[in-house]
Amino acid sequence: MINSLDSYNRLWACLRPVLPLYLGWRSLRGKEDSTKRGQRLAKNWQQQRPEGVLIWLHAVSVGETVAAISLAEACLDQHPSSHILITTNTLAALNRLEQIQPDRCFSCYQPLDDPACVARFLAFWQPDAAVFLESDFWPNLIIQTAQTGIPVTFASSQLSDKAFVNWQKRPKLAAQLFGAAHLICAVDTAQQLKFERLCTAHEGRQPHIMTLGSLKLSTASLAVDPVFVAELKAAAAGRPVLLAASTHDPEEELIVAASQQLTAAGYAHLLVIAPRHRERGDDVARLILTARRRSNKETPQPDDSLFLADSLGEMGSLITAADIVILGGSFTPKGGHNPLEIAALGKPVITGPSQFKNQAEFDTLHTIGQSVTAADREELCQLLTRWLDSLQTGEGVLDQTVLSQARAYVAAACERPAKTAQLIIDTLR
Repeated sequence: MINSLDSYNRLWACLRPVLPLYLGWRSLRGKEDSTKRGQRLAKNWQQQRPEGVLIWLHAVSVGETVAAISLAEACLDQHPSSHILITTNTLAALNRLEQIQPDRCFSCYQPLDDPACVARFLAFWQPDAAVFLESDFWPNLIIQTAQTGIPVTFASSQLSDKAFVNWQKRPKLAAQLFGAAHLICAVDTAQQLKFERLCTAHEGRQPHIMTLGSLKLSTASLAVDPVFVAELKAAAAGRPVLLAASTHDPEEELIVAASQQLTAAGYAHLLVIAPRHRERGDDVARLILTARRRSNKETPQPDDSLFLADSLGEMGSLITAADIVILGGSFTPKGGHNPLEIAALGKPVITGPSQFKNQAEFDTLHTIGQSVTAADREELCQLLTRWLDSLQTGEGVLDQTVLSQARAYVAAACERPAKTAQLIIDTLR
């Protein structure tokens, strides 16, 4: 077990000779952009550091980039002369960033956590502030940044129960890593308590720890294409549209089985499946062989019962067209995806039992009545049957009181990036 930074770095020293081979192997598997491999090693930069203040945001994958873009825009609003660097750990997230990042914003791969790579990265970019989003905590990246004198903020921060237990088994390394932060903004009070416990053994200055909520609500991700929405509604031909959003393996199989059970019971509908990772489109297509695919530039037809929306940047349109949303990442132990975007568009949500990544949001929306939990396929069918009955009678699923309370909660959530940005600006060297 790795219990200290020294033992962690001895492991990196052993791995260093094979790192180029490892990156090449990932490129062959489509996990890396081979033209940007140097970014992983913090070498051969094709970019230049901009002059002036540079705020560095780290977002591990696609979901975290939503928070990063919201936070970047808020930082630029409050400090217009600054620039933003966003690093990420996945090819999909990097591609997404290049599509939606605002002006004065740069993006690149996160360097490997080898101490030599981290040192080169910091020497090249020389950020004035560093912000690590959600739950991607790399020891060298964080500790070296703090040791360089750069203020470190953890924003929209959380740890799964498993990760928390693992860090508790490494109290020395945990105290050094989490104690390196200047500020920790947790997603809820339960998460705040976890960070407070991990920082207790830190011998130096204790970070300021507070609760600010999740930042995963982006106006950019809610863009709606009215033409696509109209095409989906036309294909539904009066039938309810069920959207399975951000699904993972094996959730599609469970949801398709539930859909077939509803059809057999006489509930006609159009099921749209939008997998979390577009590259899984071929795997999902094998489950629903006859379905048309968005990646093939197809749209559903009135006689279709299934449609595979394996595309990027269209979730706002899909949610708008839907009557009911089944939110993925929750029927498998992924912790659930953020339901605020769905609540913002006024749609009812069914989620599975795994919700720990967005527990505060789910708890609030459950209390309001915007969302419900299904433990398994049978409960999913029961809930869908009840809501489809409400749609057939014209009553609707959500009343105006629920919609009003949900809108108020979303409006408050939209203020979080600005509040977080102000705290980050206050830390600038």
